[in-house]
Amino acid sequence: MRCAISGEEATEPVISSKSGHIFEKKLVVNYISTSGRDPINDEPLTVDDLIPINSELSSITPAKPPTFNSIPSLLSTFQNEWDSLALEVFTLRKQLFKAREELSAALYHHDAAVRVAAKAIKERDEAKQSLQDLSVAIGKSEPLPTNNETTSNETETTIPYAEELEQAREQLFQIHKSQKPSLPLTPDQEISIEFSGKHFQPFKSIQKVHIDLESKTILMASDTNRISICNFEDPSNPQESKLDWKKKGIHSLGLIKLNGKPTPVIGHMHQLITDSNEIIQEVRSDSSISKIVTHPKLSEYFITTEAKGKWFLNKENQNVFQSPNDLENTSSSLHVDGILLAVASPDGIRLFNIIDGSENLKLDYPNASNIKFAMNGYWLLASSGNSLDVFDLRKDQIAHSIVLDHKIVDFAIDPSSSVIITYDDSHTLFLHRYIKKGKQWVDKVFEKHVTEVKKPLKTIDSWSAAEDQSFKDDGIVTFKAVAENSLILDFQLKYN
Repeated sequence: MRCAISGEEATEPVISSKSGHIFEKKLVVNYISTSGRDPINDEPLTVDDLIPINSELSSITPAKPPTFNSIPSLLSTFQNEWDSLALEVFTLRKQLFKAREELSAALYHHDAAVRVAAKAIKERDEAKQSLQDLSVAIGKSEPLPTNNETTSNETETTIPYAEELEQAREQLFQIHKSQKPSLPLTPDQEISIEFSGKHFQPFKSIQKVHIDLESKTILMASDTNRISICNFEDPSNPQESKLDWKKKGIHSLGLIKLNGKPTPVIGHMHQLITDSNEIIQEVRSDSSISKIVTHPKLSEYFITTEAKGKWFLNKENQNVFQSPNDLENTSSSLHVDGILLAVASPDGIRLFNIIDGSENLKLDYPNASNIKFAMNGYWLLASSGNSLDVFDLRKDQIAHSIVLDHKIVDFAIDPSSSVIITYDDSHTLFLHRYIKKGKQWVDKVFEKHVTEVKKPLKTIDSWSAAEDQSFKDDGIVTFKAVAENSLILDFQLKYN
């Protein structure tokens, strides 16, 4: 009887009541004293669980088999044993090789997982640091002092709405943290932009246009003061309708939530009027409402800017706050957090907190014709003449400048903040790239002369959002452009 531990013949054999295996008593007792378990199945085992086996040998020694009486027979037996041993060694080597392969694959997967985790942690830390730097940079400036009693009272009226706006900012911040919008592009890969379709043409000529990404709606006002609403909520079946509007003096268009539903609004001279002719706001009679900007999350909140300089925070048909300063403005944009408002004026660009009107930052960039925040939260794009400048708000300085040969009419940036498209008055679209790896800018990586419409484009904007399934799954980025003859054109990024 052989011991299951040593493999030798047991002189004092015992059997385990837990596993049924035979052991040399001395060996198994030592094992139990150190581990307290059965050597075979690792179950709890005590010395009392060992059953002695009577192994007294017979006094009569049996005769050896006849096969062991001749040398040829012994050689044959040794050969068989050697063959068995060789076969066993081969099997063991084969199992060892397979185990090594499995171990190598496991180590490779582990290393890959570690690299992916390290990259994700690095990107998270970079995004967190960027947002912290932006908060510090914006917080450097103190709110503008004012002794105007009316302004003080107006600021107090924002208190009931401040909490709602702050909560929305926190929610938007969490969404921004959870999203990692990126394009399926390598640093060396080429990109282009292609025309992908056109829609409607309700008028021969337009004077104002508003593109609303959230509701997938485009509003247009003709030179004859008629208004068209083009809805692309169902891409396969876009709808176009016209408002019964014949008043002259349209200065701006917008889409807000009024009584729980999206409602087109028109900046008609110094009044803000709904599509049902309800007046919901009035500014100074010698001015006009130049722009309507909707909050990115709370669409019942919106900003209106006055051509002569004031801006207003509104909730549905109620004015919540009025800015204390008169600053002639040429363009405005609301940050993705829904709190910071950028206003371009002849002497520079200012960033305001819409809750209390405090000026957080001023950028020395006079005569900007158009400004837009990027979705990454810390870039502000501003155009003037034939140049487009990208401000890094964390450092309060220009991170990059794009210079074209002709005047820039409009520009747009994709949801990942890595591709900028510009359109100039030579009727040409240009693509510019920001490569995060190495923090490199590459200008004019592609250009396309727009031949799909004879009239110039009036505006172009991104039609893709970070939460769009087509963007998340396939990196599809589309842009909507509206020509001066009201024709709507689609363009799409292509990865070559």
